[in-house]
Amino acid sequence: MGLILFFQISFANDFSLIDPKLIKISKTKEINKRKFHSKNIKDNTIYKKNNAILSKEEANLYQILDKILRANKIYNQNYRIGFKIETQEINAISDNSNLILLNSALYDSFLEDDSALAFIIAHEISHLLLNHGQICAQNNLKIQQIKKQIQELDLLDKNYEKNLLKLKKKLNEIYKNERNLELSADIEALALISRANYNSNGAIEVIKFLSKLENIYTKRSLHPNCKNRLKALENELELIDIAELKTQGGNNLFYSEPLKVKKSIDNKTIILIKPKNIANTDYIAIQNYKKLNKKAYQYFLNNDLTNAKIYFEKAYKEKKNYTSALYLKNIFEFEYNKTNDKKLLKIISLWQKRANKLKPLRLNT
Repeated sequence: MGLILFFQISFANDFSLIDPKLIKISKTKEINKRKFHSKNIKDNTIYKKNNAILSKEEANLYQILDKILRANKIYNQNYRIGFKIETQEINAISDNSNLILLNSALYDSFLEDDSALAFIIAHEISHLLLNHGQICAQNNLKIQQIKKQIQELDLLDKNYEKNLLKLKKKLNEIYKNERNLELSADIEALALISRANYNSNGAIEVIKFLSKLENIYTKRSLHPNCKNRLKALENELELIDIAELKTQGGNNLFYSEPLKVKKSIDNKTIILIKPKNIANTDYIAIQNYKKLNKKAYQYFLNNDLTNAKIYFEKAYKEKKNYTSALYLKNIFEFEYNKTNDKKLLKIISLWQKRANKLKPLRLNT
């Protein structure tokens, strides 16, 4: 069994709150500003050289995508990016071949707003990183199967309405899952652009723009309504440490070189070449319950136990986990010691049981 070290946060009234130190708040050391500025000049020289084979618009896409990939250490394979000009639809797409296409109408809508364009590109990258293409393919198969089952229902069957309702409910659940994929891509994109030092307000601007377009939202819509997307982004902005993400991304940019770029044989897209000297590592998105636990712990360290409880409870609701349960047990135990409120004993017992049930075999502290 791993050794668990317990620490205490002292309060003025001589009561102590146990902190098992299960959550780490790390701070990345910033690169010296003068060195970072020199590196930017060097990178811009490489960009200028690489841009010689590109159009002005392609060069813009190249530099945005390059910064996002390098700042987030995304080197799994080559990435392709370009424009789709056959339609005036406001949209962007990606597929499992690491291809990202921006409709020209969408690009033109955010011309000279690199933070907004970065969010659009990062949203599509997030779909790829989170394996949404495979999930969507599975969902589409299920949708076709359910639609076929609906067509095959016997209208004369006394259970027709009941069976139809069941199948429609299944359909709506799949569409809800599709909308959740979009929300998770928005949220991950926020982290990707923050590391690349693009303004997070670009994300808000894109969704506000989309909200003004004609869009009839139904239970079978594949995209969430913009109100929900804005709310999800605002909630995420409360959870993440933008400054820390920028520092992490800045370091990644400092210790890497701009990716090589070539024209694709399709003459429509450009290819950012994966570096040969960098190992292939999978991008790991931080799970939401861990972000909630981290936010709760920050409140905990600042002696704001009301908000600490709120966020630890949110984290536990998101995913039952030992860390949330143990901290909640300790907080309620501390409050009982202060107030001697017998009602808290049941709550303490509940969180103790939950923590015991979820306790891992080994804890690394």
